[in-house]
Amino acid sequence: MAKSINWGSSFLATVQNEPENTPFLALRLGTLYYDNQYWVPDEVVDIRVNHEIVRQGKVIAPVRLSAVKDLTTEEFTKLKPSLQTVDAITQFLQSTYQPEQPVTPETIVTLVEYINLALPATL
Repeated sequence: MAKSINWGSSFLATVQNEPENTPFLALRLGTLYYDNQYWVPDEVVDIRVNHEIVRQGKVIAPVRLSAVKDLTTEEFTKLKPSLQTVDAITQFLQSTYQPEQPVTPETIVTLVEYINLALPATL
């Protein structure tokens, strides 16, 4: 089974309609994926929505860490349209991960940058 980047069901249409070869950014709460260098450049991964494979992508940069508040303007443009503010990101991470501590702008996230590959004819 390939590694994956998973999105919730509300992102289905967004993921299906994203262009190929355009850099996108996924955020994961905390440092676990960074500490283990889970995703590595040039690795092909499944892009999943609600655990169903929708397409494949390729990791294009080493994973890195950032506080939510320190994301750059360029990084915000690579996020899903509904995640392009600090408040939207903190709400998304809080509802997705339901951590014991509240997610704040100071919360550290792991960033994984990838491009989408061509949509398959069938999966």
